[in-house]
Amino acid sequence: MSFADREEEDETLRGQKYYKNVCDSFRQHAIAFRKNRFNHARRIALLPEKEKSVLPRGLIFGTNEWRDREACFQEAELKNQFFFDSLLKYHNEATSKGFHDHLKLLKDQGIDGDSSLWSTEEDIDKTHSVLKSLARDWSKEMSAEREMCYKPILDAVLKYIPLVTGETGSSNSQQTLTSTSSISRLVVPGAGVSRLALELSSMGYEVQGNEFSYHMLLASDYILNACSSQNPFSIAPWIGSTKNICKSLHPARQMLIPDVDPAEMLARNKSSLVGSITEDSPSFSMGMGEFASTYRKPSEHGAWAGVISCFFLDTAPSIIEYMQVVYDLLSENGVFINFGPLLYHWSGPPARPSDNSFDDYVARFSAMDQRYLTSLDLSWEDARAALLNIGFEIIEEKLNLNATYTVDEKSLMSTNFRCIFFVAKKSTVSNLNCS
Repeated sequence: MSFADREEEDETLRGQKYYKNVCDSFRQHAIAFRKNRFNHARRIALLPEKEKSVLPRGLIFGTNEWRDREACFQEAELKNQFFFDSLLKYHNEATSKGFHDHLKLLKDQGIDGDSSLWSTEEDIDKTHSVLKSLARDWSKEMSAEREMCYKPILDAVLKYIPLVTGETGSSNSQQTLTSTSSISRLVVPGAGVSRLALELSSMGYEVQGNEFSYHMLLASDYILNACSSQNPFSIAPWIGSTKNICKSLHPARQMLIPDVDPAEMLARNKSSLVGSITEDSPSFSMGMGEFASTYRKPSEHGAWAGVISCFFLDTAPSIIEYMQVVYDLLSENGVFINFGPLLYHWSGPPARPSDNSFDDYVARFSAMDQRYLTSLDLSWEDARAALLNIGFEIIEEKLNLNATYTVDEKSLMSTNFRCIFFVAKKSTVSNLNCS
């Protein structure tokens, strides 16, 4: 076996292990949150009697009030688990029942407490993130949050990106597909559970969503291809919350997903055009992979009419790299539309006065993912200058647009982002003298 073959085999094995870990975390969602809740009950039981005596009976293990409260939480977590089990079954994977049967078999064999069977806290947290993302993208209750950021994006797409390329003098509502024209192709990086990508597809564009997280991709695939508003799921997206809670049962409240029929939305893009349209066009697809490594390939250069990103640009280890990749993959006069903050997910730890060199700094955090240590936190002023220097022309820009992200409206705390919205066109004119 050659070195290249061995590398490919190792990569395949890593991918299989990653996929297994994702499925395991979905199987263990309910039991993980129940264990955490019971841990809270044990902490209460360990309180001094003087402190425990003043607590409401709903917090005292074994009381009728505690049982009533616990029943609400168990119903909520089972609704979540039912959704995840349905997702797993759709992907031909074992469900939570299979996991529990396996645990029982091991226990009957005298094997108990094997920590290797359990998902990491990080993977369990991602199941919670999936639920919140599903609520944000696919519930009626969170439509206002979607509207904050999706509406400016969708309006800009209609304004700046023609539905059909090669046609002049026709509005997007009256586009005609001919033998000399083609449907505009859009990329949606960081697509999550795909509502924005599907909205764009329903407008008639050819759309490819891109997502790195397998948790999100599996949920996206299921919601798009197997779910309907006529037979919705009930989920409790806030069940993992333990802080800033006003009412005790607020984390157990449920909402229905999806609020629309994805299949109907996918069918809608078939009727957005007149002319020689085929059954396969326009297309909608979702792809897995890190954005830069996926789209920096020469085959992607100049192949897309638009890149549409929402709460994505600051997820880059290097925002400059992402902007350069976007520039390369856009066709001539292609458009980059972005909405979001500059939270910088890969922002690294601070240096200390004792770090005499950058090598000292890196050595101190040698166990950390190196992307945290090499990422850049740029102001919008500096990032904007880089955007222009790369070769973009900013044709629309708005600052301080208020938006939230997976916010629980009942929580005592929420984060409001003052977002940047811009539309930038790929220009062939150098802007290297701009400041």
